[in-house]
Amino acid sequence: MEQQRCDFPFPFIPYDNQSNFMKSLYSVLQNGSLAIMESPTGTGKSMSLICGAVAWLKDFEEAEMKRLETKANSHAQETTSSNSSDDWFNDQFKLIGKKHEADKAKKALREIQEQLQQISLYPNELKKFKELEELRQRNRTVPNKFQENKLAKEQHILDSDLLLVDGETELSDEEDEEDVEKARLPKIIYCSRTHSQLAQFVSEIKKSPYSKDLRVVTLGSRQNYCINEEVVGLKNSNLINERCLQLRQNKSSTKPSGAKRQKRENCPFSCNSNGMKFIRMSAMTEVLDMEDLVQIGRKEDACPYYATKASVDDAQVIIAPYNILLLKESREAYGLNLKGNVIIIDEAHNLLETESSIHSTEVNLVQLTCAHSQLAQYLEKYKTKLAPANLLKIRQLLQVITRLTSMIGDKSVKSEKVFTMNEFLNKSELADFNLLELVNFTRCSRLAQKLNGFTIRFNPTLEPPKSKKDETTPKTGFHSFLNKVNKKNADTNPPAQEDTASGISIIDSGVGINPILPVLNLMNKLTCQTESGRVLCLSGQHHSLIKFVLLNPGSMFADIVAEARAVVLAGGTMKPTWDVRHELFNDSERIVEHFFGHVVPAENVLPLVLSNAPYPCEFDFSFQSRNNREMIKALGRTLSNISSVVPHGIVVFFPSHKYLDQVYRIWREESVDESLEKCKKLFKEPDTSSQVDQVLKEYAAICKPPGNGAMLLSVVGGRLSEGINFSDELCRCVIVVGLPYPNIKSLELQAKMEYQRVKFKSVAEGKDPASEYYNNLCMKAVNQCIGRAIRHQNDYAAMVLLDKRYKSPHVRSALPSWIENNLSISKDFGSGFSMLRKFFFCKKTEAGGSDQK
Repeated sequence: MEQQRCDFPFPFIPYDNQSNFMKSLYSVLQNGSLAIMESPTGTGKSMSLICGAVAWLKDFEEAEMKRLETKANSHAQETTSSNSSDDWFNDQFKLIGKKHEADKAKKALREIQEQLQQISLYPNELKKFKELEELRQRNRTVPNKFQENKLAKEQHILDSDLLLVDGETELSDEEDEEDVEKARLPKIIYCSRTHSQLAQFVSEIKKSPYSKDLRVVTLGSRQNYCINEEVVGLKNSNLINERCLQLRQNKSSTKPSGAKRQKRENCPFSCNSNGMKFIRMSAMTEVLDMEDLVQIGRKEDACPYYATKASVDDAQVIIAPYNILLLKESREAYGLNLKGNVIIIDEAHNLLETESSIHSTEVNLVQLTCAHSQLAQYLEKYKTKLAPANLLKIRQLLQVITRLTSMIGDKSVKSEKVFTMNEFLNKSELADFNLLELVNFTRCSRLAQKLNGFTIRFNPTLEPPKSKKDETTPKTGFHSFLNKVNKKNADTNPPAQEDTASGISIIDSGVGINPILPVLNLMNKLTCQTESGRVLCLSGQHHSLIKFVLLNPGSMFADIVAEARAVVLAGGTMKPTWDVRHELFNDSERIVEHFFGHVVPAENVLPLVLSNAPYPCEFDFSFQSRNNREMIKALGRTLSNISSVVPHGIVVFFPSHKYLDQVYRIWREESVDESLEKCKKLFKEPDTSSQVDQVLKEYAAICKPPGNGAMLLSVVGGRLSEGINFSDELCRCVIVVGLPYPNIKSLELQAKMEYQRVKFKSVAEGKDPASEYYNNLCMKAVNQCIGRAIRHQNDYAAMVLLDKRYKSPHVRSALPSWIENNLSISKDFGSGFSMLRKFFFCKKTEAGGSDQK
């Protein structure tokens, strides 16, 4: 019988939408569904997720403990009841089965109770830790030993550090422990895209009624958690991971160095087991975010990264970025077991694109050149000291890089090709190699880390090593090609510079310090047996590369769906959902959809399709028509008219950076910008991320009364279209110019659409799957822009859609429900302008005239 719940602990009296959201979420988790849940931004979605999911978790934990207790005691009851039966044999057979089930329940119950008992002791143990820490601080007369023992910035690398030892085993991320799966109560695994979104979710948990009674841990990368300055100073995430693993492996080992034995370096922070235990207990006693944990780690001289990983088993709620959940290797590294647990993925409108991006990789021509050069020089340096098996593998790697380079071809000739996995392997002749064996060799031998050490020590040139034969014999084939590329690099790139932060000489060639890493990543992808993988080979003056793309992200998401008890995809704008249903959830019978309205009253929003300019000019910003100069001038006059009735801030979204630049240039040539400036000060989305904060700060200052306000020209999918709240005066009107369809000529997009057309033809119900996918990419971007304006219940704004195509039923049906249900379509500019003027006049009247232009 399905368990239901009608009331939920909440920090205030919830709105109807919030109550309905929590009820639906509770039902989804109880039934083990695959849910798509849309609740507009500003409706308290995060708090509703927390209260609805944690209420279910608490109820389920209580019910599960009772179930196990009943099951554990069932054997004795069955024994008593079976004494009166005449069928002794069958009764005994059933009893054996019942006893087995009861024993399993007893074992599970005991394991859970032992875990909970241990966790209950954390507050007292933590108190003792703090008392000892205070005593240690009072008695301290010398600097902290861990500060004294920090690794020296200057690295002394010996030949013995760089050699590939025959039979060397892979670096392990953990200590040797028994891999025994114990019974555990279900967990909630919450994921979002950015660390700032995760921090915001933790902040909401702290405000919730469960803040004092919930065990929460936030997982993150070494880059986020590492407090060892020598390691985190390497900047590159791959190098940080390699160095951390090496130091952790060196924790208690020594190795010969000539006639002497040299003690290996280790990381004092990951060796501080007491300090890491302190962090772990702190995390399970109080809700802490990533910054809190790093601060405790610095205070205790202990590693927050390994401490948080150790907390996964005890936590009730695990918070993690997308990549930790979506990559199987990451889940295993963090000990994240999905079986029976609940997965909540927030901001899931871009999940498909994120999944595809995470599983894609590329390597460019410069990286291939540098990797071959460094590996060849490494081989030349140590060929007499390496084991024969390792020599063979390195030579094979050099051949693989050569064949990959040949697939790019001459970069002076522009070329774009797409291959299936088998086509690429055969065309490049890589099918002759056991790539999986080579990938395992590089991982187990730590080739990338040792090649990096070789580069640090010797700072090799980009050119391959020369032998006496090379000096007298002209080079042909690949070496000749390498020399040409390297000569160009030498002419265009500055010489090697000293990185004063780490004391490491780096080759500033645009490839980072370890160009072998993208090569190995590509090789690893080429070992995948997936029919939805494609390899793109692009060559040209500005980009010459090989890229692996995953056309069906659902193939990598399938194990998450299979293992988890329930999967919830939540977001402010989840429509359209066709691709999620078919690609991620594979049309499962478990799929449910819930769409909730906005908490703002309908009279606080004015969604409007405006397809005409002030004089007869129909807006059609399709790719074929958007360059019409007269229409661009009419757009400027339309925005000028709208600015005259909209108070404070207006945010305008254009289809692309290129088109925004084109429009802005024409406006300046025709003095349209001067007309706009009379009503609103113009701001334009900056070209670099570093300028965003400054532009937003200046824009916000002018939007506030009593000034005329400002207009911010932005780009769909740009730096301002997602994750930034334009609430209240910052955006009283959001305008979307045209429909932002992606570039149909993109080779990757064409491959994706062709795959969609073939793969989902049978379930398309008369529709073209490729067109559905293409339209969905566009409308999800539009919906994100629309959602920037309304951020809370008392907010109000107009949403103006400038293009005749918005009148199409197909386009309108892809808008969020709270927009679609209130959408007005103007017959001409006059009627639309009249609606805008009336809307803002009413708002001005309601505010008592305080909301001035």
